[in-house]
Amino acid sequence: MKIGCSSWSFHRTLGAKKITFKEWIELCANHYRLDGVELLASHFESTEPEYLLDIKNLCTDLGLTISCVSAENNFTQESEDAIEREIEHVKAWIDIAGILGAPLVRIFAGSSNQLKNELVWNNVVMAIRECAEYASEDGTMLALENHGGFMDDQIIRLIEDVDMENFKVTMDLGNFGKDPNIIYKAMENVVPHTIFVHAKCMSFTDDLKEETLDYERIINMLDDANYNGFLSIEFEGQGEESSEVAKAVAMLRHLTSEAHKRQVERLLK
Repeated sequence: MKIGCSSWSFHRTLGAKKITFKEWIELCANHYRLDGVELLASHFESTEPEYLLDIKNLCTDLGLTISCVSAENNFTQESEDAIEREIEHVKAWIDIAGILGAPLVRIFAGSSNQLKNELVWNNVVMAIRECAEYASEDGTMLALENHGGFMDDQIIRLIEDVDMENFKVTMDLGNFGKDPNIIYKAMENVVPHTIFVHAKCMSFTDDLKEETLDYERIINMLDDANYNGFLSIEFEGQGEESSEVAKAVAMLRHLTSEAHKRQVERLLK
């Protein structure tokens, strides 16, 4: 497993313009020594080709993979025109991902409650399928995040109904609620469809354990499922962003290292 960071982890810092997008990328490489970065649409300072190529070249120079480009969309719109605008928005970010060399685009579906309406559900399936077909032309994957109240049953049904090989899941570990009896079972159900993971972090103990989720259990579960993708840190707590992300990096490096050691031991048997 590889360790990365979502630019959302620094949304307060970036929003206050205390750091530029390029400076944040440099921080991820030079300070945290990460494997990759996840770039949110709202954090780009421009979408002009020259700027996008600067971002791509900077990441290449720093040895960072652009693991994901995250479009911010909502397909549970009321009118056909509004849905079409959302489709065109996602397609535009698929094109941007192509310029950047990013292998996947994170998308939202919309509100889980709205999707209980069968007409809305069918509209969302249609919209995602159209975007997935467009993305397939240049080999880009779409990864649906369990955002907006989604649980495992709706996620798996969407995967099945869209029925496109390049449509999979961004599993946000913090979006399955707070009941431990539900959280980890939902993760187990979704992980076979998962291509990207948001390592949600809120706060840490003094010995660098995340307080809201059992990350040792999660890393073992992902390892058992042969997940070899990114763990993209998404810090959403109240602490200072740069220091809390450092704690998340240290925790995930330790846990993935332990998982790697177990894999090596299995190989040597």
